[in-house]
Amino acid sequence: MLEPIIFSRSVSESDDIDLLRATVRRFQRIFNGTGYGFWEWNLETQHIEWSGGFWERLGYTPDDFAEISDANKVIGFMHPDDRDYAMNSARIHLRDGKPLDITYRIRTKKGEYIWTQVRADSMRDENGHVSVMSGINFDITDIKKVEAALRESEARQIRIVQASNDGIWEWYPNRGGFHFSQRCWELLGYQDLDDIVTNGEDKLKIWRTHIYPEDLSRFDDALNNHVSSRLPFDLEYRLVNVQGGIRWVRARVRQFLMKTGILKSCRGVIWILPKLNVQKKK
Repeated sequence: MLEPIIFSRSVSESDDIDLLRATVRRFQRIFNGTGYGFWEWNLETQHIEWSGGFWERLGYTPDDFAEISDANKVIGFMHPDDRDYAMNSARIHLRDGKPLDITYRIRTKKGEYIWTQVRADSMRDENGHVSVMSGINFDITDIKKVEAALRESEARQIRIVQASNDGIWEWYPNRGGFHFSQRCWELLGYQDLDDIVTNGEDKLKIWRTHIYPEDLSRFDDALNNHVSSRLPFDLEYRLVNVQGGIRWVRARVRQFLMKTGILKSCRGVIWILPKLNVQKKK
């Protein structure tokens, strides 16, 4: 349920018209200065009362407010692909009473689209009937652009890793556990849906079981010295795959530190040494 705005006792108990008008003007200045859209939707009349500068910042003028204030027409300002989602979300809220928190695209006066986040709730009578729904709209386009850039960056990194044919792994001390890329497991002969790859076991523990016994102590010493003493990690060792075959690999690790000098993460790369493997076969 919506919580009421709490006014000071002098306002809430006052009959002073001048004081009440000054209070209203103060709230109007606050609302209009934010660029947010504060609204109240009367479900019986389908009228939406807006406050704040949300629509003005999208380029709309008072000539557009008749449509913007009509719940049946304001839907037309939403992106066509988002309308069903937005309306269905509102229906779900009216049915189960959980606060509404959704995002969708909305058209500017110039015909472009921005992303807006909507948070809303409704007031119900003793029978659970809703007559008024209130909420807020605010522009999150910049956040969406950053998210899209991050997704593209991650996709680009994945493409680079896949093209390099090297295995990548990471370790974050504050999160616990190691993460190995799919290519690492392919070096051992696993498929991407194998249980040992997808389950929650300690990945480093699994990796160590595939290190050739005579090389295991060298691997442990190199990793421990790198983490504790920050010595370089550049090691050639043998891996035993699931079929029992032996492959020589080379691994390098780099530390990333916080500004305070505390270890933030370790990231490593592993690749096959074809020439060394051929020599060993001979």
